Amino acid sequence: MGQKEFNKYTRSKEFKEMLSSYENARQRGEMIYLDSDDLIDIAEYYHSIYEYGKASEAADYCTELHPDEASALLFKARMALIDEHDAKKAEEAFRLVKDPDNYIEAAYIEAELLIYKGKANEAEALLKRKYAEFMSEKDSDADEAYEEEELARMPLDIAMMYADLGYEGFAKTWMEKMTAPVEDMEYEYYETWARIYHAAGRTDKVIENLNKALDYDPYNFNGWMELYDTYYNCRDTSTTAANGNSGEEHADSDERQQASLTDKAAECAEYALAIDPDSDEALLAMGCVRYDQGKYDEAIEYFTKCAQLYPDMEQPCLFLGSIYLEKRDVTMAMKHFREAFERTDYDVITVIRSGIIFYEMGYVGTAYQVFETIITPFYEAGMMSECPPQLVTYMTRCCKDLGKIEEYKRYSQFKSKTEK
Repeated sequence: MGQKEFNKYTRSKEFKEMLSSYENARQRGEMIYLDSDDLIDIAEYYHSIYEYGKASEAADYCTELHPDEASALLFKARMALIDEHDAKKAEEAFRLVKDPDNYIEAAYIEAELLIYKGKANEAEALLKRKYAEFMSEKDSDADEAYEEEELARMPLDIAMMYADLGYEGFAKTWMEKMTAPVEDMEYEYYETWARIYHAAGRTDKVIENLNKALDYDPYNFNGWMELYDTYYNCRDTSTTAANGNSGEEHADSDERQQASLTDKAAECAEYALAIDPDSDEALLAMGCVRYDQGKYDEAIEYFTKCAQLYPDMEQPCLFLGSIYLEKRDVTMAMKHFREAFERTDYDVITVIRSGIIFYEMGYVGTAYQVFETIITPFYEAGMMSECPPQLVTYMTRCCKDLGKIEEYKRYSQFKSKTEK
């Protein structure tokens, strides 16, 4: 079942009633009997909404009711790898699976464990061998033959695994085994191609494939955010040099292209926000594009809402500080920067980020004061080797710009060392 179909199922009356019964029973501390497939569906649902603790609990409850259930053990192993990056824990769960050769999912877990051990080529050899075995059993009509749907999606599942782990070359090899998308997994098919093209620096193909993916699943929040990121980030790398323009014409054309990409990024963020109005990602994205479009009041609204909904996040406060600096309201800017510091318990990196914002906005004297407060303890303790590289870089720039020659000489000697 593809993600689109699974999402549709989790919105069904049948699933909602089952989930409600399960949750009510668990809250009361009562036992409720559900078959293993239903419990794994519940675990998968929790996982899809990032409720990892509840997902793990559902898988544990499945093994409690069905001690030998392989799907629950494989789910726990997959969670340990993907979400916890704990190969040892995953291996412990995997070892409890009886007859792992009978499960396609087991082949993925076994391969991923090899990859975590730095044995990617061995993992690829294993998957090729398993795929050939499974296809052979299917063609021979053996009793243990795997379902046609599982085998049809196997190259895509493997490609998605490789893409998740950053092995886009192997992912491309498996995607090329498919001549068309698997039915009900069209979104995953095109989104995986988009990730492969992203690694290859083919922005045009990334956009093309993400648009195809969203044609099949227009309510996919992650898809819209991926497309937003693509449009937003490619503004800095886009160029109109090839169109023959030069001088002012080139600058005007490039400015229009940048504005067009920002507008497209804004449209993607709007779709994402319509799907999930309280998403921190979408709120920050909308704030950023409105800021770039010079629509400061709208940007302030989005960043303020994000700051209110997520009281532990410092990013919206830093963005608000930037906007008020742009508006030349230093008092309000400092108010939001202080809130960012408080939210992170005066984390050094957060304070440095505020200093960088001051510097880039032209408030060199204020930036110097921020950086001096942080860098002085490092220098006096003889711990400049432990000093964050960005702090050294920007402190030397401030000293140079402000004509503080002695301090410039003092800190510039550490610049190359910290940047290594």
